[in-house]
Amino acid sequence: MDNKKLKKYIIITVCIVVAIFILVRGVLFFSFLGFYPKRQTITKYAISTNSVWLCNFVGSTDNVDGWPAALPGDCYADYAAAKKDISLCKKWRDAHPADLLFDDAKCYIDASKNPEADYIHCKDIVTDPGYQSEDVQRFYCYINFAVKTNNPAICENIQQGSAQKDMCVLQRVLNKDSYTKNETFYKNYCAKVTDPSSIYLCNKYINPSGELDVSSWKSYSWSGLTFKYPADWSVSDLKSNGISSPGLYFEPGGFNNNDQILVNRVACGDTGSNETKCVNVGGFPIFTSSKDENTLTIFDLFVQNIKGQNGSRVQIQNNSNQTAELQTYTSTEYSFSFQYPQNITVSTKDYPPAPSVLPFNIPPIAYFKISDDAKQTEGYMSVSASNNVNDVANCTAYAQNRIDNGNGFFQYNLGNGGVDGFRQDIKTIKNNYCFDIEISAFPSACVNSGCDNRLWSKQTILDMFNRFLPYNNTFQFTK
Repeated sequence: MDNKKLKKYIIITVCIVVAIFILVRGVLFFSFLGFYPKRQTITKYAISTNSVWLCNFVGSTDNVDGWPAALPGDCYADYAAAKKDISLCKKWRDAHPADLLFDDAKCYIDASKNPEADYIHCKDIVTDPGYQSEDVQRFYCYINFAVKTNNPAICENIQQGSAQKDMCVLQRVLNKDSYTKNETFYKNYCAKVTDPSSIYLCNKYINPSGELDVSSWKSYSWSGLTFKYPADWSVSDLKSNGISSPGLYFEPGGFNNNDQILVNRVACGDTGSNETKCVNVGGFPIFTSSKDENTLTIFDLFVQNIKGQNGSRVQIQNNSNQTAELQTYTSTEYSFSFQYPQNITVSTKDYPPAPSVLPFNIPPIAYFKISDDAKQTEGYMSVSASNNVNDVANCTAYAQNRIDNGNGFFQYNLGNGGVDGFRQDIKTIKNNYCFDIEISAFPSACVNSGCDNRLWSKQTILDMFNRFLPYNNTFQFTK
């Protein structure tokens, strides 16, 4: 072979090698410097060329797309979803049992071609027990398929226990359409539940007319009035402390705090209360901010059955004042919104950097603050989100159930925890993020309980805390 032909072959060979090099790794000639193409770039090329093995070249140092989205497992899951090949999810997990960041449950539902049948693959999820619980991934896998297909029977495959099954059936799947489609299933399932929160959810659909029998309701006497309230509700009698007036809280324990009925705690027409119904009875405002139809029916019966001394009827004055229009904050990035008072500003920054993010549990996406200088008290409502797999897996652990805007929320009540303040975290999982709607209230001055000139009290802090509760009910996902 002469030199010209040899030179030609060398040039062609080099060009082919370079072309393959560039096609496979994009701008890989920078890789020796630690630079990698974006995950999306590799993923799109892997899908278009049917080359899932290209996902192995995704660099964990690529932070352009946000951690942990740049990891190879996400590329593999995106490929499986694009090809509707659920077997690829198991192949990745089998090859990488210790991949803590791979979301098996999301991969299975996204890659499913036939969700009505593919849920059976959830049982195949096996992870390294030293890194994460496969039961958690199986749990959310079954929930994803149950919600996707509107089929509560899929929840019966959950092995953790009745509480987890109830969560799947009643909190994540149950809605009007699902009930209509699976009425027999729900009636049989609800006939066996014993937990008060589960019974409450069942009754919302099994008894949609709202016709409630008050003969079994309990009675409570206060300030010359007698109130009847559901037997499975509780009542809290708040005494006057010289600053706040006495009052009552009636609530279905363990549920949405906005389902409370408050007596002499919030004035009708209070612009910061987000009231849905409020009447004045015997000189006392009877208030609720609930949007739940069943609770509103209970509210009407509660009001109608208030009696004066010797069982006499009392005058009911309907509230003619409308609450002031609230502002709405919307996050287009995280697809949620909530309402807040007209005279308040929502902030998305100006809090201390991590790890010192007080008064927040973790840095929020958005928050607003209300202060009462006369009572040295302030409070915050904040919304944060994390897509860390551990955070998502533990998002709703050890929490009380709470229902809000049709989504499954879970409530953590910290009370005063031995310190001068209250905090509550409401959490839910949406779009594979753990969302935390946090409320906190505490003294703004003289924070030592024994200090002089202290104007705040436990009651003023609780009152401030309760001012934020109605805004929880306005939080909702926009898509």
